[in-house]
Amino acid sequence: MSVFKKEIMIESRDVSMSAKLRPSAFLQLFQEIAGDHSTSMGYGYEMTHANHVMWIIVKNHVIFHELPAYTDRVVLSTWVTDRRHLLFPRYCRMETPDGRPLVDAASYYVLVDYYTRQSVFPEQFDIQHSDAPTGNEIALPGRIRLPEPTDSVPFTIPYSYIDLNRHMNNVKYVDLAEDVLGLSETGREIKELTIEYVNEAKLGETLTLSWAKKDDTWYLAGNTDKHIFNLQLRYD
Repeated sequence: MSVFKKEIMIESRDVSMSAKLRPSAFLQLFQEIAGDHSTSMGYGYEMTHANHVMWIIVKNHVIFHELPAYTDRVVLSTWVTDRRHLLFPRYCRMETPDGRPLVDAASYYVLVDYYTRQSVFPEQFDIQHSDAPTGNEIALPGRIRLPEPTDSVPFTIPYSYIDLNRHMNNVKYVDLAEDVLGLSETGREIKELTIEYVNEAKLGETLTLSWAKKDDTWYLAGNTDKHIFNLQLRYD
């Protein structure tokens, strides 16, 4: 395997009212290039759909060095390293065409049965998922330790948040955090985020969103009758 790259332009759909890249748009671009890379290796949607399995992201860690703006051209690259039991590490970098890093990300994927949502071993499908590190890897996402919440609000998951895997799409959690915390609309730029996807959120479920600030970091969690997600964000 190798590093998979493509050059794109930042589109109007990718930016906020500040004309800068939205964090959720970066995660969407990461998802898309990960899918393109998997397809090029024979492990994309055609293979997973035929075998009734799917790739699920369980954790994301993203460092924003500099947010690109509307119409900027950027280079996206993604690569993988040796899996850790059933966890598949995947990395992504966004940089300028002359090589200046803009965003770095690391994630854990798992392969699960579409119907049971249980993890499956990749050997069943002859998936070879290993490569040498490039030297550009940031830390893989670790455990988020939540402080005692200071605020909470209910949120009912709408139809527009649901993806083809029939659960709330992973990028929507970041949009939700930005809406609830309201920091980006005051002009502050995000510098780092970590997300843990603990359980699936389904259409029509009502989450209790609770949050707190500790030092320079914000924490947001979502729960129904079970724990759904944890999110940690740092702004400038």
